[in-house]
Amino acid sequence: MNFLLKENEIVKVKNKANRGSVLPLVLFFSSIAFITVFSYILHQMSLAKPSLRSPSAYQALLNARSGIYKGFAVYVDSSLQADTLKTISTLDSLFSSGMFDGDSITISDNIGSEPSELDLFTSDSFGNCEVSIEPSGSFLLLRSTGRYRDVERVVEAKLGSKLPAFPDTVLVYHSDFEWEGPEPDGIRVHKEKGNDAQSPILQNLVADYDYKLAEIDSILIDPPLTIMSSVDLKKVSDTVNGSLLLDGSYVPLKWKDCKEIIVRGDVQFTGDVNIDGISFIAAGEIRILDKTEINNSSLYSQSRIFMGDFCRFKGDALAKSSITVYGNAAVHGKSTLVSSGSSLNTTDTLPYSIFLGDEASIDGVCMALSNPGGIKTDHGVVITGILWANGKICHRGKMQGLVLASQVIDCDAAASALTSTTPVDSSGAAIEDHKNSLPGKLSVLGTINEYRIPFYSGIPSIIDWKEDGF
Repeated sequence: MNFLLKENEIVKVKNKANRGSVLPLVLFFSSIAFITVFSYILHQMSLAKPSLRSPSAYQALLNARSGIYKGFAVYVDSSLQADTLKTISTLDSLFSSGMFDGDSITISDNIGSEPSELDLFTSDSFGNCEVSIEPSGSFLLLRSTGRYRDVERVVEAKLGSKLPAFPDTVLVYHSDFEWEGPEPDGIRVHKEKGNDAQSPILQNLVADYDYKLAEIDSILIDPPLTIMSSVDLKKVSDTVNGSLLLDGSYVPLKWKDCKEIIVRGDVQFTGDVNIDGISFIAAGEIRILDKTEINNSSLYSQSRIFMGDFCRFKGDALAKSSITVYGNAAVHGKSTLVSSGSSLNTTDTLPYSIFLGDEASIDGVCMALSNPGGIKTDHGVVITGILWANGKICHRGKMQGLVLASQVIDCDAAASALTSTTPVDSSGAAIEDHKNSLPGKLSVLGTINEYRIPFYSGIPSIIDWKEDGF
C-alpha cells in the first residue's frame, strides 16, 4: 500500500531534521569557547600571583636584613655601629620619618639560641623579625627571620673580625728582648703589649658550648657507639651519652647533612671517612685520623683536638686545652683553629697550646689564646695564613702570612744563663732570656686580607652573609 505525503508536509519534516542537527554543533563550539576563556583567566591569575606576592617577600627580606644589623649592634655593644660606614640617619623628612622611632625599638637583653622578637617599626603593618645567635666553631652565627603578612625570609650572618695589620706586615711582637738572626721577608713591627684579659665574648662562647654538654646525663655514661657502615649512621642521635667512633677501615663512610651532634665522651674518626656539614660538640677529645676528610664543619672539644696521618679538615675548630696537627694532615680552605683555655688565669701544663708537626700543611688561622698560649711548628710544616698567640711562637717551617705573638723564639737554641739581673715575672719565677728570633721562613702573602679571625680578637664585623632568594 502506498502512502502519499503532501508537499507541505514533506517540507515540515525537512525543517525539523535541520533544526535537530544544529544543536550539537552549537554546544561543541560553546564548550571550546568556555575552555579557552577559562584557560586564559587561569593563566592571567598564575602570572599575577607572583607579582602580588613579590612586594611582600621583598619587605620580609628587608626586615630580616634590618634584624641582622640591629641584633649585631645590641649583642656586641650598644655603642658600636653594625658596620664600618658612617652613620646614616633615616629620620630624613623626605623619607617618612614617622615610620622610625629609636625609642620604640625593643629587644631582649640577652640574644641567645632562642629567637627574640625585634620590633623594627612603630607600626605593626610593616612587619617584624626574630633574631637568634648561636656558636659556629670559634665564630658566631646570627640568624634573622623577617616577616611581612604571611611571608618569611631568613638572613644569616657570620660574625668575625678583619685583619689587624697592613698587608705588607708579616710579624707583630711585644717582647723587649733584642732581635737575633735573619730578618723575615716583610715588615717586622714591635709594639707594646695590650690587655691580657680574655674577651668576655670568648668566655660566653665557650660557656654556651659547655652548657649544651651539661644538659646531657653524665651520671650514666653509655658504652662507646661504633659506626662501621653508612647504614648504621641512623643510630647516631643528636645527643650521644658516651663516646662516638666512626670507623671506615673496612667500608668507606660518607655522611652529609646539616646538623649538630653533642657527644658526652670522645669523638674519633679512623679509616676512610667523609663528613660534610656535620658539627660536633664533645666533652672529651676529638681525634681525626687516617684518611678522614671533614668539610664545612665546626668542632668543639672541652679537652684536645688531634688531626693526624693523611686527614683533611675544612671548617672551624675550637678546643679548651690544645690542638695538634701532625703527619701529612692538611687544614685547608682558610679554616680556623683556636685554643681558648678556660681563662688566662689558669696555667696549662703544655708549653704550647697549638703544635703543628711533621709534614702538616695549614691554610687558615691558628690562634692560641689560652695560658701559656704558645704555638710551635716543625721544620717540615708549610703554613699559609695567620699564627696568633698570647704567648711565644717558635716557627721553624715555611710560612706566608702574618705572625702575632708576645715573643718569637728559636726553641732549639739554649736560653741564656740565669744571673742576678735576670728578670722575674709576677710569681717570682725567672724569665728566660730568649732573644727574639725567627728560625723558619716568613714572607708576605698577597691575599692575606681574605683571612678572617674570630670577632673577639679584633674589631667585630660581619664577615659572611647568606639570605633567602625570591
